[in-house]
Amino acid sequence: MSRFSRCIALFVIVCSCVFARTVNVGCPDFQQFYTRTAIGEKGYAVSLMSELSRYADWDVDYQQGTWDQCLSWLKNGKVDLVFPANYTAERASQYLYGSIPCGVDFASLFTKADEQRFFYQDPESWNGMVVGVLKGGVYGDSFRSYCKENHITFEVKEFSSFETLNDALEQGKVDTIIRSTFSMGMNQKLLCRFGYEDVFYLVGKNNVVLKEELDAAMDKTCAYLRFFRFQGFYDGIPFIPALIGLFALSEVFANFEQLLKSEGKAMKIEHVLPNRKDIKTISRAVVTGGLIGTFIGAIPGAGGDIAAFVSYSEAKRVSKHPELFGTGVPEGVAASESANNGCSGGAMIPMLSLGVPGDSNTAVLMGAFIMILCMNQI
Repeated sequence: MSRFSRCIALFVIVCSCVFARTVNVGCPDFQQFYTRTAIGEKGYAVSLMSELSRYADWDVDYQQGTWDQCLSWLKNGKVDLVFPANYTAERASQYLYGSIPCGVDFASLFTKADEQRFFYQDPESWNGMVVGVLKGGVYGDSFRSYCKENHITFEVKEFSSFETLNDALEQGKVDTIIRSTFSMGMNQKLLCRFGYEDVFYLVGKNNVVLKEELDAAMDKTCAYLRFFRFQGFYDGIPFIPALIGLFALSEVFANFEQLLKSEGKAMKIEHVLPNRKDIKTISRAVVTGGLIGTFIGAIPGAGGDIAAFVSYSEAKRVSKHPELFGTGVPEGVAASESANNGCSGGAMIPMLSLGVPGDSNTAVLMGAFIMILCMNQI
């Protein structure tokens, strides 16, 4: 590298460090979401924003507070974005949502950590409880459906903010509260989860540039479903089937090109099934080839090719007119094909008795058996 090129590269690096944009992120005080310690910052928010900042060229600064404080900071411009946020029509009218979800959040039922009346995943113990919900929240309807399915009786009290909701639980005004799994408090325990929602980033209503940068970084970072929702393609198109398919397409195009260039001749097919004379001619070769194929198929690794060659050679050796073999006589064709077919049955013998596949077909079949066994044990 020349001196001039090195100077240009150094100038670009310095400029990227000096002019990197600082993005202020509002982090709700959820467990394991964001924690500031003596040795640094950690949590889900830090991990995700570190990945995004690699693509968006950001410096990230975190401001931690309650959920209501974070929304207030976003509204007055103290922070640039807040997450995780469920989608509501009211929020959509005040803020801009990211186009790609940044995660999935479950609706959860919490109670105080020292509560002895209610037990985890025990709906019978929850009858008669007083439930606190956020006014206009997205999980109220899901909880009502869950209670209806499990025949749970309850009383609902609505609160205007997360702070008053948590205070009501601590003061004993309600027995349980409904919040997202992200927002579990320090002195709370989980009773159940029901329903889930995608969560997004929130940015200021007029901050369109930041939203576009965020969407571009999310698109490069997260595994998001595009164009289709077929489960078999979630990990991408499998490599080996794609190669096989492309090879088949090349053959199709080559044959199609040959068909267009050549002039075909009409041929009359006299019969499809063999007549009595054909059956009498090939019967010995079929029986002999089937036995040879079964025997060779029972030898692991031999396969149908070896069986076909051995059977063809034996049919030619015992034939009264061996000089005709190689010109398409029925005995030669029948001997090779019957041995090839018999090999498939013979290959099952070592697979079922010893667990050793006899050829490639039984190896695939054995792999299918192992997959079924593993699925039944999960």
